[in-house]
Amino acid sequence: MYETLRIDIYNEVIETLEELDGGVGIPTLIDVARAHPKREIRATALRRLAESDDPRAQKVFDTLRQP
Repeated sequence: MYETLRIDIYNEVIETLEELDGGVGIPTLIDVARAHPKREIRATALRRLAESDDPRAQKVFDTLRQP
């Protein structure tokens, strides 16, 4: 139960980071997507980045596509 609550909190934080005005949360969201120890949290951050129109988010996906 504790773990589920903790993941729910992370998901709320990730959503809030993506919605901050001026894209100020995008760099932190990118860091979460790259380095968070939990795969589920990284995946959620990547989904939020994919929904973003921010060019910094697009660069993350560009680097993932490179061999």
